[in-house]
Amino acid sequence: PYHVMADDAGALLVRSGLVSSSSLDEARSRVDSLGGTLLEQLVVTGAVTDDALTDYFKKRLLVPQVNPNSLARLPAKVVASIPANMAIELRAIPVSVDADNNLTIAMSDPSDRNAVDEITSATATLLELHSSALKSLDGASDTTTTGAKR
Repeated sequence: PYHVMADDAGALLVRSGLVSSSSLDEARSRVDSLGGTLLEQLVVTGAVTDDALTDYFKKRLLVPQVNPNSLARLPAKVVASIPANMAIELRAIPVSVDADNNLTIAMSDPSDRNAVDEITSATATLLELHSSALKSLDGASDTTTTGAKR
């Protein structure tokens, strides 16, 4: 099973002019047939670049962008905040935990309310959302989620 991205992300991207409605339809078809996430399929098909998506979430939704270099040095205790398979499925990596036990996570799609709700339920913490390019999350999950199935 794969996680289907919230419809609003695709609609937001079309309304912003970042992707065409036909590219969105093609990406949704690819998710249905091949799996993965809507954003992954938009990037794979060349409808939008990874960096353009991250920039969009940063500028339009005012979601801070995580420094990609920080993803390479995450403490094991922080990484363990979210089960590895969930992190991979939802394209989310725990970045830090503050003194009040609030969890900062880097996500490829911080507008995905279903993923945010699932992580909140699993961790029982308040989340601070940051955006991250898919390629940065892939690199981080390769080094932080050993043993998890991709």
